[in-house]
Amino acid sequence: SNQELEKLRSRVDDINIKILHLINERANIIQEIGHLKTKQGTHIFDPVREREMIDKITNKHPPGLSARETTGTASLYVAAEA
Repeated sequence: SNQELEKLRSRVDDINIKILHLINERANIIQEIGHLKTKQGTHIFDPVREREMIDKITNKHPPGLSARETTGTASLYVAAEA
């Protein structure tokens, strides 16, 4: 029914806002990491850390998403930090 559809869409909208808040929080932390790495004189990009994060996310992929889909999504999020 239309009411059921609207209810589901509303839930998706709520989740989208939560995701946006989490992405913003993550971005702020990543900026802090970048500042610390700059102060320490270390490289900002760390391919080992990037691979570790992608693997950690991929190994926890939920039912309904393939490991490949999860890896692609993880790569998008992780690339901003590493």
